[in-house]
Amino acid sequence: MTDDCVRVSLLQCPLFKQADNRVLQQWLDALTLACERYEQNQVINFQGDAYDQLKVLISGRVSAQFQDYSGKVMRVETLEAPEAVATAVLFSREQKLPVTLVAETEVSLVRISKKALLNLMQRDISVLENLLTDMGDRLVFLAEKARLLRFSNLRQKIASYLLSLFTSMSRTVELPYTREKLAEMFGVERPSLSRELSRMDEEGIISLDGKRVTVPRIEDLEEILDLFD
Repeated sequence: MTDDCVRVSLLQCPLFKQADNRVLQQWLDALTLACERYEQNQVINFQGDAYDQLKVLISGRVSAQFQDYSGKVMRVETLEAPEAVATAVLFSREQKLPVTLVAETEVSLVRISKKALLNLMQRDISVLENLLTDMGDRLVFLAEKARLLRFSNLRQKIASYLLSLFTSMSRTVELPYTREKLAEMFGVERPSLSRELSRMDEEGIISLDGKRVTVPRIEDLEEILDLFD
């Protein structure tokens, strides 16, 4: 990948959305960008590794995995280019990765020093706002994923999640995530989620229209959760 291609791909990262193009170009001109490449299934970083430079995916997909003392592996989230990796960890006190990063496909990424990123944020506040938004969105997603761990099966997780989205004013919601991201939140594969949603649709518990979900009777979702209790 040429230096120009790296720059173009880097600028597509949501972290630099709405940033001043002139400031970005000047900032990039002062950087030395080195593109790193990883093969499919190759470990990029291990859990506990130091993380003092921001990684930005230029191409490919990366899985963030957590391994406990028993050796059980849980996929925490999936990152796809062009996306910044572990923004919150970079600004934590210890700066150590809590997960192992594994290339799910062939991956290309670049590293940006914390000092260089702070310099850009001082020059363009929109980059700082994007960074804080990224941290907040990840926190909300992971908190919801942790909350749903208490439920023993997928239908209960779906019911609880949908109930958390509904308001007293409407029984129709627009799902904020793709099927892939929802499957990740529920800790299942996408086909398993699609099958369960289709079954719930056929049973009349929900009505699906793309990302829009309507529930004729909220009580049906509550009854699913009552079975959990």
